[in-house]
Amino acid sequence: MDGRIPQPRDVTDSAQFVTVMRQLRQWANLSYRELERRATAAGDVLPRATLAGALNRQELPREDLVAAFVRACGGDEATVRAWIGARKRLAVELESPVPGEAREAEGAEPESA
Repeated sequence: MDGRIPQPRDVTDSAQFVTVMRQLRQWANLSYRELERRATAAGDVLPRATLAGALNRQELPREDLVAAFVRACGGDEATVRAWIGARKRLAVELESPVPGEAREAEGAEPESA
């Protein structure tokens, strides 16, 4: 890494988002226990077992967990907003069906290529 705080700007799926979260933890050089303590000091709740589970899955973590995690890693409020914005964008994209799938699900014939 080049010393700058990792950002999820260009991620396209939840697995990539979690990978960048792991990079952020590596950048901050903090253990799960240290992250839990820093989150508590900032007024957040970030149980280390919950965080470890989130960083070892491929699903998009909850918004409150992402915010607490980024703050605990040393991110300022602008950084937290950037992470939450990326998470919200992905959540919307993951909920939106692929254009052809919606018609097929409604019983329409799939378009031929």
